[in-house]
Amino acid sequence: MRLHIILIFFLLLEPINTLASEGISLGLNAGSDFNDMDYIGLDVGYKNDAILFSLGFNKNTRNEVDFVSGIYYDLYRNSEFSLYFGSGLEDKNAFLSYGINYKLSENIDFGLGMRTVFESRNENSQEGFLNTRFYFNQKKSEKVIEENIDSVKEVSSLDRVFYEDKRQSISYTVRKGDWLLKITKMFDVDLKEIIILNRDIINPDLIYPGQIILISK
Repeated sequence: MRLHIILIFFLLLEPINTLASEGISLGLNAGSDFNDMDYIGLDVGYKNDAILFSLGFNKNTRNEVDFVSGIYYDLYRNSEFSLYFGSGLEDKNAFLSYGINYKLSENIDFGLGMRTVFESRNENSQEGFLNTRFYFNQKKSEKVIEENIDSVKEVSSLDRVFYEDKRQSISYTVRKGDWLLKITKMFDVDLKEIIILNRDIINPDLIYPGQIILISK
């Protein structure tokens, strides 16, 4: 019953367009069935946008090693955290999983969640777990940025003069882990305005720590 309620809650969530990523990751896992079995695990994952595929193993306190494969989907995400739901196989047993991942940095996520392992027709195991995932060689793309770039091309020179001469602006120094969409949400401004005010930004995906960006008030 608890799982059904959580699934309904997830289905009501409305996903937000954020930076999509593609790349390889390494996951470190630790969990417990809250009874007499704990486990630690390691997996390798491949993420493409909102979908993560993983393959690895868990070793429990009974000295049993189970191979684990899974597929996970981000139901909701923003610049700080994501909520996901997944399923897979542990040895020969199917499982369902759900949880939350917090973004510690651009390349590290920390997560916690619950997992239901269907060990037999009439019996299943409820487990809680923690997870730390390290991402390598991420390729980032942003559909929203591409759409806004197209709209920027339509802005005339008169529009540029209006934005630059009539709108007051403030300076913001880019910090590690920042990206343009994150900055627009911080200051509640349009991406198009930032690109217009900052002619040195040729590729919206490429900003760097220490860079000065003008932002409309």
